[in-house]
Amino acid sequence: MMIGRHYQETHTHLLQKALDKFEKRLPRKINSIKKEDDGELLGSSISQTVNVFCESIVAEKDHLTILRFLTFAKELGAANFASVMRMEETFDVHLLGETITLTGAHKACHVDTDVWLKSFYCAQILRDSAAIDVLNEVDETVFFAAEIKPDALDLRIVDLMQGIYKGHKELTTLLNSALQAEPEDSRLSYAFHLLNPLLSIIRTIFTPGADAEFNKEVREAVELHKKYWGQEDEKWAARGWVSLPLIAMAALAYDHKGYELDFETDYIPDWLVKKQF
Repeated sequence: MMIGRHYQETHTHLLQKALDKFEKRLPRKINSIKKEDDGELLGSSISQTVNVFCESIVAEKDHLTILRFLTFAKELGAANFASVMRMEETFDVHLLGETITLTGAHKACHVDTDVWLKSFYCAQILRDSAAIDVLNEVDETVFFAAEIKPDALDLRIVDLMQGIYKGHKELTTLLNSALQAEPEDSRLSYAFHLLNPLLSIIRTIFTPGADAEFNKEVREAVELHKKYWGQEDEKWAARGWVSLPLIAMAALAYDHKGYELDFETDYIPDWLVKKQF
């Protein structure tokens, strides 16, 4: 069984050209991040780089290039959230091998739950425990102070993700809290198609002998992902061309239970799931 991508790139050479330009400009971007003092470029570069990661998969870039973009997104995310958790501290971070000194400070931009989750998924896929530890230190005060405020479902999903890697003994309680949480009315469709399916998948990962059910839930989640991002006003969004959250969940299942997908899909590259890098 194969679930194809809703989007088919017809001008691959133009996409590859844009990706090559982005990669060529990475040293300049890192230097700009090093020089700035408000964290705006650091934070805004996270979503941009996640999009580039998705584009690089569609463009069939080599694995090393794809991993370079994923690693950069992860490093940006960890640095971004470390900067708001280490107020007035001076500390070093590394962006693609370049050492940058940051001073922690309050900020409201690019510290919302959506940016946190993107950063966390990147760290999960790369199995970067140090980055996960940094992101696990982030608490609700950061999200409530963000420009984009969280709803109850956002917060409970963050709690659940953190609980998994903190070894929380009551994962069932965290999962139930997330299942019972209500998203804002304006985000009902987004939550139904993209967030709630993650909770069903996590339940199967931590249920003994549930590999068949795991595959059923992932297949349904892929179809919902495809339906949401295939809408006319969403189909051009690069973040929907692959599923960062579903790659992360499949990687978690593979590492924790040895579960493997019994179907193929463009949205979940198997080599990332199985850490074939």
